[in-house]
Amino acid sequence: MHRSVAEKIKSIDSKISSLAKTDPEVRSFVKTIGSVQSFNWRKVAGTNRKSNHSYGIAIDILPKKYRKKTIYWSWEQEKNKDWMLLPQSSLWTPPDAVVKIFLAEGFIWGGHWDKYDTMHFEYRPELIFLSKSIKFN
Repeated sequence: MHRSVAEKIKSIDSKISSLAKTDPEVRSFVKTIGSVQSFNWRKVAGTNRKSNHSYGIAIDILPKKYRKKTIYWSWEQEKNKDWMLLPQSSLWTPPDAVVKIFLAEGFIWGGHWDKYDTMHFEYRPELIFLSKSIKFN
């Protein structure tokens, strides 16, 4: 991770570890993590733009087994032309408590995107700030 995000990741790790002691869903999630990946100098697939992983501000949490769940729209699109119609229940997702811990530290979650990427979190505090300042009628 980029050095400006390192303390946030330490805080997230500490909060998740602490919550795993009392929350069975979070404990199970932690036990099923296969890998955690961040820095990777590369382009976003199908574009000439650098991925936010290239800058060390994005992190992917991959489970050991997906248990027949979908994790990333592009992988699903290769085998399912109706990938965008999948119900939320068919997507692999971290527990809500884990997502909320990341959001509280200024990260956004790829599971909130139309083109979902449920393993992906990236540090974007400006987007969190903007989303809180928008008022809907």
